[in-house]
Amino acid sequence: MAYMLRQIPEEHKSPFGAHPIKYSYNYDTQRLAMWLKDHSPHGASYICQHSLIMDLLTERKCYEFPFSRDLNKLLELLRKERIRYLLIDKKKLEVQKFLLPVIYAHPSQFSLIKDEKAAALYEFNVANAFSVSGAR
Repeated sequence: MAYMLRQIPEEHKSPFGAHPIKYSYNYDTQRLAMWLKDHSPHGASYICQHSLIMDLLTERKCYEFPFSRDLNKLLELLRKERIRYLLIDKKKLEVQKFLLPVIYAHPSQFSLIKDEKAAALYEFNVANAFSVSGAR
């Protein structure tokens, strides 16, 4: 209860006004999650770190990415599940260690859709990924 009371002033500063869900840790990530909801097909899926809250914001299927330095594990998950988007919370250490290196190592397979100071949204080029690595 005390934690909730401490959050009230932060809630009032939110740029999302009356929206019932607020991800106060990173409003840029929330902004991009809401953009994804408005600009992607209902059946689209994406990958991010906080699937529970982001699923509520996007109303889309979220997959959590593997915490692995093996870049192929993430690429395999993206291909296998046909995940189209990557919602990047730039503040998260795990994202910096395990998700961004895949994007930097394979730039032809990802397209930057939107970029904010503390978040980014990428599209995974599924067709290109299969042509680069070979169809499965």
